[in-house]
Amino acid sequence: MFLKINSRTVTILISVLLFHLSYIKVEFTNKTIIQVLIILCLLLYLLFNISTLLDREYLGINFFIVLFGLSMTYSMFGNEDMIYNIGSVWKIISVFQFVLPFLVMECIQRAGEVVPVMKTFYICGVSYCGLSIVHAFLTGAKHIGLIGTYLVGNKFNISYLFIFVLILYIYLCTIKEFPSIGAIVHFVIAAAVAAYTECSTALVGLAIIAALFLFREKTASILKKFRVMMLVLVISASILLIFSNVIYWAPIRYIIEEVLHEDMTLSGRMTGFEGVFPAILYRPIWGSGFQNNYVMSMIFTGGMADLQNGLADILLSFGIVGVLILLGILYMSLKKADKVQSNAFIMMAYMYIVLSAAEITLNLKFFVVVALIAFAWDKNLNIDNFEIIDTDKQCTEDDNL
Repeated sequence: MFLKINSRTVTILISVLLFHLSYIKVEFTNKTIIQVLIILCLLLYLLFNISTLLDREYLGINFFIVLFGLSMTYSMFGNEDMIYNIGSVWKIISVFQFVLPFLVMECIQRAGEVVPVMKTFYICGVSYCGLSIVHAFLTGAKHIGLIGTYLVGNKFNISYLFIFVLILYIYLCTIKEFPSIGAIVHFVIAAAVAAYTECSTALVGLAIIAALFLFREKTASILKKFRVMMLVLVISASILLIFSNVIYWAPIRYIIEEVLHEDMTLSGRMTGFEGVFPAILYRPIWGSGFQNNYVMSMIFTGGMADLQNGLADILLSFGIVGVLILLGILYMSLKKADKVQSNAFIMMAYMYIVLSAAEITLNLKFFVVVALIAFAWDKNLNIDNFEIIDTDKQCTEDDNL
């Protein structure tokens, strides 16, 4: 039987493709060809739903999304004189990886298929988490390379994937789909993985999520405000760059040395920060181009693989123009967010922002979360409070999934 474009089966297939394009990093033979095919399938889906993309409800944010895609493309193709220059196909793939999550999630929201898609994301995430654990023990992935070489990437990739699965579970608890006891289990497992991989930033991220979740009733409405998120972003971006001596304050020094077991240079971050501003100012308007951040950082910081600062990294990659457009997308996404259903993803966004003080976490995965903030909520669900169900309630499964 011929499947209609908005049928449940097609929607789930599209969500699987989107998950693999924008959130999973797995290296394999013919990866480029597979990614191009995924993009073509997603573009075909958008073509059948073009009326949604042109609807007044989505037209404003779509203008900024397309504008960012054009800015990103110009930045990459305009910097082909760089020492490290990725091929044209990879440049186009990179643009679609940023743009498609927003456009596809708009169509999914309009079709009323958000919950099945989030369940599919969760199943995909759990599957990769399980496979990554098995792969790690079979191959000794922890000891390959400087920061591990796991199925889904380095120690940061695998740790943040477990956190993303935790957030998806909290979302499903919020809409009364899954029992709450599982959230504790997911948190413990994510913490264990972060500890095993020695990813201290993921442990800090879990602490941030735990704090935001415990005080969710008091903070949910505050965190949804754009000016609050911008304040946190500015503080996170500047605290180590401007006030580098803050790490020598006794309580913070104790946390760095005794709890996180890091040296006082934060693995070379503090000494390399001197090159951050020269790197950004090299091509400040349009940036040095996405994927050129590695070589530019190596040149200006004396060997650091990246600028170790989220805001600085996107300024280096996209320039002032690109960052302003991204802030516009972030503003409109928060405006579109649901007061209850979007809160789990808002918590993860704040986690990424706080961690951006010392890591390049304002990357593709961050903007996938921003897309979920804007569109991963169902208008037909009437949920008044950000609560999770009692542990003795049964999990309600969707018969069609």
